[in-house]
Amino acid sequence: MALDGAFIDSLRKDIEAVLKRKKFKLESEKIQEALNKAVEGFEKASVHAESALMAHALGVNFVTEILQDEGIAIGVSKRSCFCCDLLAELIADRESTDLQFVLPGTHSTIHPWYPPSGLPIDILQTIKVRLLKSMRTVLETAIDIEASAAQTTPLHSTVDLPQWQATMADAMSYPDPSAR
Repeated sequence: MALDGAFIDSLRKDIEAVLKRKKFKLESEKIQEALNKAVEGFEKASVHAESALMAHALGVNFVTEILQDEGIAIGVSKRSCFCCDLLAELIADRESTDLQFVLPGTHSTIHPWYPPSGLPIDILQTIKVRLLKSMRTVLETAIDIEASAAQTTPLHSTVDLPQWQATMADAMSYPDPSAR
């Protein structure tokens, strides 16, 4: 499955808009390199086991009737990624179902991820919106950190900075600062 060229163009425009709003200059080639790297990651995407189980439970009527108002524990050996955790949250928030999934927590890393088949379109659209919002937030945060690192005399800070030193290359390579 290939990524739609129009989608990649909209991502580039989103990134350029954040850079412009933050008055941060980054060569167009660097943005393209980061997008190319993201596309390579997309080619390695897979359906994660916990997301497949959640989608299956969502589509099976007797499961929702029997397990209504109870948490469905999904046993996996590692913490869930950002997308799987988000999927569990979105399914739990649906008014048309009372499904709650119990996952082993999240490491909040955004891995190449295919949504499982059978998910309702509203959930897919919300995942897309939340991923794009996360991208913008991480990019803005990285720019702010980069700008504050360039100050010779630091001003009063109202927020604790992460333990790692972010650069624009980091922001483009690691979609979520908590993944570092």
